[in-house]
Amino acid sequence: MKALVLTGPRQLELQELPIPAPGPGQVLVRHKITAISTGSEVIRYLAGGRPAIGYLGAGVVEAVGPSVDQLQPGDRVRTAGPHHKYVLTPVEAALKIPDGVDFAQAAFAYLPTLVLHALRLCDYSLGETLCVLGQGVVGLMGSALAAALGIPLLALDTEETRLSIARQMGIRHALDPRASDFTATLAGIVGDRGIDVTVDATGSYRGLVQAMELTRKWGRVAILGIYRPDPPDPAMAAAIHQAYLKNFHSKELRLVGCSNDPAESYPAHIWRFTIHDNTRQSLDLLGQGRLNLAPAITHRFAPEDGPTLYERLGQREAGLLGAVYEWD
Repeated sequence: MKALVLTGPRQLELQELPIPAPGPGQVLVRHKITAISTGSEVIRYLAGGRPAIGYLGAGVVEAVGPSVDQLQPGDRVRTAGPHHKYVLTPVEAALKIPDGVDFAQAAFAYLPTLVLHALRLCDYSLGETLCVLGQGVVGLMGSALAAALGIPLLALDTEETRLSIARQMGIRHALDPRASDFTATLAGIVGDRGIDVTVDATGSYRGLVQAMELTRKWGRVAILGIYRPDPPDPAMAAAIHQAYLKNFHSKELRLVGCSNDPAESYPAHIWRFTIHDNTRQSLDLLGQGRLNLAPAITHRFAPEDGPTLYERLGQREAGLLGAVYEWD
């Protein structure tokens, strides 16, 4: 089978590997689509690491292992598998794709749930105003999920192309914070209540400074993006310090670090949700037609394009948002 394999920093190869056989509790999935997480995967690509790269996939069950009766060959499922044509996955991680949902959107179904997880960590209350700062692929898809759930939302970015995609995804207030009328527009939307929760999905220290500026007194800032470069340069460090004094300290903000929910199930009184619970909710919204991720899927590639594509992503090529590999 074809497989994209990370062999070192900035070294990705398309290799031929044997097709694995499912064991007890496992299913073998033939990927139709694998999607690229343009943040964490690019960091892995630049730094090197484990050979298997990628964790967003969708395809068809090819075979099931002993004791598996929840799925059967031919079922369409979402996986957390790498960029391989065939992948073994625990049966609990192979989530059925609702009828009418295409493989590409199903492959991305996990990414919107990062914003959902951030809201839970921030103790979000129904009716509070949310701001998602940064409309890369995670910000766009997370904003779309929040809009699908009826959450009052602002989506901010400085690139008009991304804002246009956000509007296509059902996000009413997609704004450029650099616009001359932004302050007045913002006041017209949130009034004197302000923004309760800001999710910073920029991966930029500039985004952190802006998130603290935007959020109301006693509000919460969820740090979802991974800040680069690390550490900040002296000028940015000074800006962060000023933002700390002016906003974080004086407004008594809460900064909340966000990763994701566990894959394992725990007793509900310890930890209620899992990654699979969240992704299943995203898939359900796709199946109901309330969530549409298609506008954010901007590029499709063959696996043979893998090595050059990651180099382009490492250079932060403008306009490259949601990218997928088509394995057929």
